[in-house]
Amino acid sequence: MLCTTGNDFNKMTVLTNSSKQAMRTSAKNILYTVVNSRAYEAENLNPGMAKWKVILIGADVVAALLIVGLEYTAIKNYKKRKEEEEEV
Repeated sequence: MLCTTGNDFNKMTVLTNSSKQAMRTSAKNILYTVVNSRAYEAENLNPGMAKWKVILIGADVVAALLIVGLEYTAIKNYKKRKEEEEEV
């Protein structure tokens, strides 16, 4: 009865007092669980990116720059050696 799918199982046609009370209790239990979970902790309410993600992105950028720099140095040294070999 509390699911969000559009099937025939979640449509109540007979609303007795006991079924209404069972639905109220179920809704209260779900809401109580959500409110008392970590979903409403202060660190989870921050809309920004997590600090560890920012650190990992920074590390990736540094690693990429290091790789590009090493590739540039390797190509530069290769061309220099090739020119020296052609002169000899």
